Amino acid sequence: MSPLSLRLADSAVRWRFKRHAERPVDVAWVRERIGKPLWARQLITPRIERCAVQVGSLGAELLVPPANVRGSNGPERALLYVHGGGFIACSPATHRPLAARLAREWNAMALVPDYRLAPEHPYPAARDDVLAAWHYMLHDLGVRPEHAVFAGDSAGGGL
Repeated sequence: MSPLSLRLADSAVRWRFKRHAERPVDVAWVRERIGKPLWARQLITPRIERCAVQVGSLGAELLVPPANVRGSNGPERALLYVHGGGFIACSPATHRPLAARLAREWNAMALVPDYRLAPEHPYPAARDDVLAAWHYMLHDLGVRPEHAVFAGDSAGGGL
């Protein structure tokens, strides 16, 4: 990105979110603003096979590249993608475009857990959910550890 593009993007983020930083965090407001508009995310999400899975009591999305991308054997690699959102917002749906693009680019299946969010579920709930998703990927989906990678952004990268 050019320096001008970066300055414009920073200004947009400051106007949209950072101006509210002086106030106490309103979790409901953050979840509503970050979670919308989902229709726009559908426009930028690459074609991918998606199914909901249960990881114990936790929900998750499994994203698999379509057959014309992955070939006849299916993906040999796996990606555990953990969404960001400051530990209080976002979901697999908000980060589907990014996780789907990574799955297609890497010819990998992507598991995106819908981990429990704070403040309703304080630490270590989110960490425990991500570890449960990792074990699900290895044991239930049969992924070999050397063919798997963790990825995440923001809070998800921290987890």
